Amino acid sequence: MIKKVKSIFISILVIAVMLCGCGTKNLVDNIDEQTKKTAEYVKEKVPNPNISAIGGEWAVKGIAESGIKVEDDYFEVYYDTVRAKVKSQKGKIHEDYYSDYARVIIALKAIGKDPKNVEGFDLTKSLEEYEELTKQGVNAVAYTLVAINECNISLEHEQAYVKFLVKKMENMLTEQNKKDIDFVSMGLLGLSFYQDDVTIKKVIEDSIKYLSSMQQENGTMGSCESTSEAIIALTQVEVDVFSDKRFVKKERSLGESLMNYQVEKGGFLHMEDGETADEMATEKALLALCSMKKMEKGGLYEKKE
Repeated sequence: MIKKVKSIFISILVIAVMLCGCGTKNLVDNIDEQTKKTAEYVKEKVPNPNISAIGGEWAVKGIAESGIKVEDDYFEVYYDTVRAKVKSQKGKIHEDYYSDYARVIIALKAIGKDPKNVEGFDLTKSLEEYEELTKQGVNAVAYTLVAINECNISLEHEQAYVKFLVKKMENMLTEQNKKDIDFVSMGLLGLSFYQDDVTIKKVIEDSIKYLSSMQQENGTMGSCESTSEAIIALTQVEVDVFSDKRFVKKERSLGESLMNYQVEKGGFLHMEDGETADEMATEKALLALCSMKKMEKGGLYEKKE
């Protein structure tokens, strides 16, 4: 009798769990809603975006791409901050970190502002500082290439940047080091605009293989930021992060795995065992959500004509 009651209880429990699961939406079917939810969260946490890697350009870019309604002055507050900085510093944004120019240019393009004329200064000229940008490494060069493609402009050093990135990528792909996941993702993103070149095409294919091999059994790349960077890069080279078998581990896709880090109200954790939402992780997750939303259109960033 006791065994029978226990058996009935287990059966009821299993059915209850299944019924609860039926109401759970997969991210692939819920991408617009989730993107807007996270964008609203970021907008609330970043009421006055500034020139910054956190609470700045990535928040502006993500919110602009999300499709949510924004107060008329939200983006103007950011633009006024950029204008004031450029005017007071006579065209400069940062003395040392020239990657800031690429980030600001990407954000300005997202809100419909011209980075070639901010208080009379052309911010894109700073992207020609080859020595400064290559000194900063893969991320600075990668986002420089993103910025010029977004703005549909060419640089004197453009091919030199591409060659620099190819060499760095080849070295990292030879070493197959786990610590390079983010750099490989960013490098892949930067090279995604130049796929017609045979050498670059091979680096892209090898990068995809590397990222697939580094993906964990739970579908993620180890952290929210790393998972986001990989999603952004892969969607840019037309990899479906929901269905491509190379990025499905134990029936958990890379795209769906981003939700492993979500907490209430649309925020995201840095690591799965975290307790509170992390601002950088959430902003990167928003960009990843936007890139998946635009996957059929070629990803988050536009290629120049």
